[in-house]
Amino acid sequence: MSTKKIAIVADYPDPKDKNGLMLNAPGYRYMWQILAKHGIFPEDCYRTTIFKQPKPRSGPGLYEDRARTKPSVMFQLAIDNLKKELESNFQGNAILALGEEPLFALTGNKGISNWRGSIIPTDLGKVIPTFHPSIILRQYDFLPRIAFDLGRLAKESEFKEANLPNPELIIKPTLSQIRNLAQEILSSAEFLSFDIETIQHHIDCIGFSWREDIALCIPLCYTSGEHYWLVQGEEEEVWEWIAKLMESPHIKKIAQNATYDITYLKRYGVGIENLWLDTMNAHHVIYPEFPKGLDFLVSIYTRFPYYKDKIGISRWEYNALDAVATYTVAMEIEKELKAFGTHSFYHDFINKLIIPYMEVQNEGVKCDLKVKQEALQKIEAEEKRLAKEIEKIVGYPLNPNSPKQLQKYFYEERGYKTYIDRKTGKPTTNEEALLRIKRRYGDPAVDPILEYRAQSKLKGFLKTKVDADGRIRTAYIISGTKTGRLASKEHVYGSGTNLQNIPRGVSREMFIAEEGNVLIGADLSQAEARIVACLSKDPKLIELFSSRDRDIHSENAALIFGGNPADYKGTKERQIAKKTTHAANYDISYKSYSLDLGIPEKEGKRILETYHNLYPGIRRYHRWVQEELRKTRTLVTPFGRKRKFFSRWGDDLFREAYAYIPQSTVADLINKGFLNFYENVQKKGLAKVRLQVHDALYVECKESDREEVTQLLIQAMEIPIVINGFQITIPAEANWGNNWNEIG
Repeated sequence: MSTKKIAIVADYPDPKDKNGLMLNAPGYRYMWQILAKHGIFPEDCYRTTIFKQPKPRSGPGLYEDRARTKPSVMFQLAIDNLKKELESNFQGNAILALGEEPLFALTGNKGISNWRGSIIPTDLGKVIPTFHPSIILRQYDFLPRIAFDLGRLAKESEFKEANLPNPELIIKPTLSQIRNLAQEILSSAEFLSFDIETIQHHIDCIGFSWREDIALCIPLCYTSGEHYWLVQGEEEEVWEWIAKLMESPHIKKIAQNATYDITYLKRYGVGIENLWLDTMNAHHVIYPEFPKGLDFLVSIYTRFPYYKDKIGISRWEYNALDAVATYTVAMEIEKELKAFGTHSFYHDFINKLIIPYMEVQNEGVKCDLKVKQEALQKIEAEEKRLAKEIEKIVGYPLNPNSPKQLQKYFYEERGYKTYIDRKTGKPTTNEEALLRIKRRYGDPAVDPILEYRAQSKLKGFLKTKVDADGRIRTAYIISGTKTGRLASKEHVYGSGTNLQNIPRGVSREMFIAEEGNVLIGADLSQAEARIVACLSKDPKLIELFSSRDRDIHSENAALIFGGNPADYKGTKERQIAKKTTHAANYDISYKSYSLDLGIPEKEGKRILETYHNLYPGIRRYHRWVQEELRKTRTLVTPFGRKRKFFSRWGDDLFREAYAYIPQSTVADLINKGFLNFYENVQKKGLAKVRLQVHDALYVECKESDREEVTQLLIQAMEIPIVINGFQITIPAEANWGNNWNEIG
């Protein structure tokens, strides 16, 4: 009988393991490097596999059903033998299940992405599942998740007990219980987490938790839609107690994706006071590269095993568990915010964005339905024209949106070089591949295919559902990007769409102001480039941005191509110079840069080298970033946003890091400008923010207030910042119009 504390179970032995199981095969070295940091080595672990021979290249499947829940006779026999082996040879404290089949064999559960990190009690002992480490070779971003799971394994190996949370779940309260519990919470609770469940855009229950050992679910209706409270006046009183809890200014509120829940509660006349922490947004401030769903947060911040698809769990239990899990997660995130040094950044800044952006998204923007329909008809006509042009070139109808058809045409019929997607390792006909085909072979079908795709994308947007009041809404996601830029998607009620990437032209014309009003837009002028100038400490580059009136792209065009800056206004060379600034700042390869501009690679390389010779400080900034990454893999922005980079070491990581401080600083700058305008202008009723798009804000006001609001908007956005000892104020440029497209 083994005396080892840990057993590790994989599916198959790997033929590359010549010196012992799980030692030499790719992926395992990552596992042992991580475990070594916890003082755990191969000889400390009982290592085994479900199957005793390497995985065959072909043969019968492991399951008898498509759902992969009924094991084949062969698989079941292997499972039985594995359990007998562990019963006979292992009496330790924790078992590590590597991947899908070991998870199923040891626990009967399916879905390694869901169950990884959970502590699962079994007759064999407690099991901690994680991904098979070979996945790191294909998807390096899985490494930190596996590292966390292995850290949990190390801790769990010290004792046999599972010690899982067992909170009291009150799921069918009487009205009297609700009264008593609400009074208890109002009189003594410091924190209160809340979570709603919805059916067909209506709240069917709401959960509350005010301690880590208790949660209350208040049902409001059954999933069939029938009322839960049948006695007249009971449901009204229940909602009154819910409102008292939510609107108490003395209790700190906690939620996961608070915007969603608060938006729904507002429909029922329930407001909120003292939103203290949104677990989704707070977690993102610490780990912007990690998933942000509650199931993932629960897996890394609590000891709750995965419960989202637990057999036999009722909807009300599920709601109560969400509430108490969110409470527990929040308490741990609060500690980590302090440890990571972003506590103030979250509570004094990010948390303050939630309610104002919720108000903006819920107001929406007025839509001119006539313009929308006319634009859709024009695009459909253009699609037909392009389809005929493509058919004429190709010789038969070809669907530009079908990768399969395009690959057959370009790679099989035309015999062109097959371009491979670096992420998937599979053939692709994405935009980059098509541009390379155009450059290499001059195929005339490429341009109309790309244009058709653009029109199709635009058509999809123009089919966006407009709400009954004639407005289009979106949902802003504060934790939507790694840099802190907002992302957006369809509104919580299912209408609207992402409004962050709407191109200029007809698609913006349909967004209009109310009659008698105007839209005003202001964006930060060359914001990222100005920040890079300060980061680079390059005196020539800093001097270039010394005046807000200088046309830096024309000046750079003159330096690159020769001549007078005035000669380059509105020219192709000026556009090249503009793209050169971006490419050089973020070290985009000359091949990608040349492809984007449609110029020879030799010329692209020359232009980039010329630019770097003009401004050598940019390369110094890049070297500084690499040095910071070597030290701690962490970068900090002027506003205190921090990010630890987990990507594989190399050029892709460096380029992402070069862009991080400039892009994050601009994202936070625009959000600070938004808060300034919201507090000092919108709250006074003078104007309302309608859209936030990366480095720009768009507001609506009465036409008579246009000049005053324009100045107030510029003042709100022009915020002094200190970077590398240089204090700069990035200028904001404003314009106005009756629709979004007129603003530019």
